[in-house]
Amino acid sequence: MKTRIAITALIASTLTLIALTGCAHQPKTADEALSIYFQDLVDGKAEAAQEIVPLAGKTQLDDAIYSKASNRISEFVIGKPREDSSEPGTAVTKATFTVNGERDTAEFTSHKTSDGFEFEPAEWDKLNLKHPFAKDVKVNGVSVKAQDMSVFPGKYKVTASSKNRFVVVEGHDLDTSKSSGPALTATVVKAERDKVVKQLDSDIHVCMDAPISERALACPNWVQHDMTADDSKATNVQWTMVKYPTYEKSMTVRDDGYVSDPTIGGRMQLTFDWSNPWSGDHSEKFDSDVEYQDGLIDGLQDTMQVSFAVTESGVEIVYPKTVKARFPHSVDSGTWAQTVDSELF
Repeated sequence: MKTRIAITALIASTLTLIALTGCAHQPKTADEALSIYFQDLVDGKAEAAQEIVPLAGKTQLDDAIYSKASNRISEFVIGKPREDSSEPGTAVTKATFTVNGERDTAEFTSHKTSDGFEFEPAEWDKLNLKHPFAKDVKVNGVSVKAQDMSVFPGKYKVTASSKNRFVVVEGHDLDTSKSSGPALTATVVKAERDKVVKQLDSDIHVCMDAPISERALACPNWVQHDMTADDSKATNVQWTMVKYPTYEKSMTVRDDGYVSDPTIGGRMQLTFDWSNPWSGDHSEKFDSDVEYQDGLIDGLQDTMQVSFAVTESGVEIVYPKTVKARFPHSVDSGTWAQTVDSELF
């Protein structure tokens, strides 16, 4: 398990240090204080622990949340304070502890004061509770308003509801001892997803069935007619949709309110006539398949796919107005390349 804590004095000038004189335990040394601190963590007493070593961040962890966290620290061993020779009055104390059956270590920095000593804030783990469509967010059943919450090691249950009727927001159980993913995720509801995919399929068919000269710029693979390679001109350019794109069954809503590209497969064919100066300037036919793979088009550079924006009235298809792409083809052992400028979606 990766060590997530490395408390140093690099930013000591900006730290808020909490003196222990107001603490009921009144420990005399840093290692005694940390023994009390870790026992509080074992017992689920977040507020008492933060009186000894404050949590880094603006939001403090309440007992109501931490006492319900499972997989907390179960055992610990505290070492002796080690004086920092480069900074008089500063000591570092190492702690070894067990979380979820695995051992880990952390170092805590303390400073001598006129009243005894005080610790720098400790940065353990954080829950990212930010999502544009989430509301009524709760951690272990307790309502929270913070978008980032500093927490001690443990397992936390996050729940939320959605601000938008076209989006389902789901909270997750997060174990800080593991890499367990985001606290909140969102997907487009099935009925709206089916509706927008049907509309997109219709748009693609209408565009691809129309002659190139009549296609709108928003149509996939609208092709300009001034395609050149050296002094050669490409003519009779034609894109053909051989296999129409398919889409994922769920559309995940990103943090910015857009839906991640759901295209997962498809195939088109590009053909054009061109003059090869190395073969007597006679006209040749060029054709190539273009594969969709996970929303990207193999072989195309600087492409942009269609986006989906979630609004109060539903999910809207967003077509870029001007997007250029180049499709290079190596001919004659790579010494020649035909470049096609194309408008994609």
